Amino acid sequence: MSNNKPAFIKIFKSIFKRDNTVKNRGLIKHGSFSIGLTVIVLAAIILLNIALMAASKKIPLEYDMTAKQVNSISKENKEFLKGLDEDIIVYVCGKKSDYTLYLTNNCGDAYNCYPNEKLFNLTLSLLDKYENTGDKVTVKYIDTKAVEFTELTKRFSNDTLSLGDIIVTSALGGNDKYRLLKFTDIYSLVDTTGYAAYGYSLYELGGNHLESALSGAINYVVNKETKKVAIYTGHSTTDYSAPYKALLEDNNYKADVLSDAVLTSTINDYDAVVLLAPSRDFLQSEADTLTAFLENGGKAGKGLIFIADAATPRLPILCETLADYGIEVSDGVLLETSENAKPGADMPTAVISLPTGKSDITEKQNGYITGYNVPLNEGTPKITGVSVSSCAATYPTVVAAPVGAGSDYSDYTESELKSYSTVLEAAIEGKENKGYVYALSSVEFIYSEWAESSRISNKELVLSVTNNASGKSSGKLSFVEKAITAENYSADITVTKVAVLRRFLYAVSVLVLILGFVVYFKRRYSK
Repeated sequence: MSNNKPAFIKIFKSIFKRDNTVKNRGLIKHGSFSIGLTVIVLAAIILLNIALMAASKKIPLEYDMTAKQVNSISKENKEFLKGLDEDIIVYVCGKKSDYTLYLTNNCGDAYNCYPNEKLFNLTLSLLDKYENTGDKVTVKYIDTKAVEFTELTKRFSNDTLSLGDIIVTSALGGNDKYRLLKFTDIYSLVDTTGYAAYGYSLYELGGNHLESALSGAINYVVNKETKKVAIYTGHSTTDYSAPYKALLEDNNYKADVLSDAVLTSTINDYDAVVLLAPSRDFLQSEADTLTAFLENGGKAGKGLIFIADAATPRLPILCETLADYGIEVSDGVLLETSENAKPGADMPTAVISLPTGKSDITEKQNGYITGYNVPLNEGTPKITGVSVSSCAATYPTVVAAPVGAGSDYSDYTESELKSYSTVLEAAIEGKENKGYVYALSSVEFIYSEWAESSRISNKELVLSVTNNASGKSSGKLSFVEKAITAENYSADITVTKVAVLRRFLYAVSVLVLILGFVVYFKRRYSK
């Protein structure tokens, strides 16, 4: 029976057998070394795994392999989150396991749109990243059937909470500021048929905006400086205010849309007033109200922003008021005559404009693309203490054509080609503060597909202008909407370093173990 003992028993007996031969002493030495090395490596792997498991709960150990890092929080946002001094709680209405499933099953009935699991899963992934970046943000999923949800509805009774909603608030509780993010704050709806708005078809989800919405909400909660801006649409045929209002609210503004037919002195309650694409001229009394608002009792410190639309007729009284501050608004629409400078062949009225370097509001910004631009020029201010400068301008190959001129407009001379301002700034010196008047040549700075492009700084410019006009300290970080579409997001392409490293270490341990036995057998049976 002794001859039938397993081979490994014989091997171990031969290793530890008291034998004074040189050969067995060598076997013991080399065999023990191999086994000892294997034990050390295995122990190191176990300790490293424990350390990685602990670290992964505090440190985002991930690497985004997409070309533009679309699955990751931006570097600026990471710095913002790591620099927070106040604890933030992010409540998600619903269990984590139910979030994607609920939205997938109920998108049609609840939000009149087609589901998109990738974008829903991206929300959960980004929420994890927010919690793992720094140590000030805590994400809590609240079961809508639990007592905690009932308590949540009582705490935030000013709003109706639904499954999938996200609430951002201070961990201090009480009556601190909070912001509620609904479905449409996170996901953009696209009406591809033109009938979804009427209920005859469903919207499609155009992208995920959680990063800008969530960071903006956190900034709103922790920031104690809140400026008030009035977006006046009372003289506008079309209301373009929605994206502007959303941009301001993401950046800690109190933004109100005023649609009264007549502009009144109620604007004095605001830090800045936006005249958004007016199509009907102002009364002289309204112009006087604007002037009094800017003078602010001789203190200045207030701001006026005029955003033009070339599709509207000339507004003599308003243009005269702007001319008092050195801002000249001319008739017509800007057309680019150089084929090399056109943004695209199918965009006859679109022009490219670039920062002029004369203002710090355009610092580090890219270029801008806008269509239907009204010609703007620097004039001579009629009011003492006002200086005017151009913040952005077109290439010197642009002509001011009549409204309605097509892309083949050729009724101009070479001498008429010039560089037109697309953003003008008039600075007003006051006794205590400096006030501003801004003119933007096109509503497409804020309301167009260009404004959503990550390569174009349209929204960044609008926000910078608003910051200056309202006297708001802009800081280092602004929250301009960043959309992540289903096409450029893939949950599979984000590789977790922890998992990869663990697999690598396990493979190394197995190889070392095999190598140890190979070395042992080779030495044991070699002659």
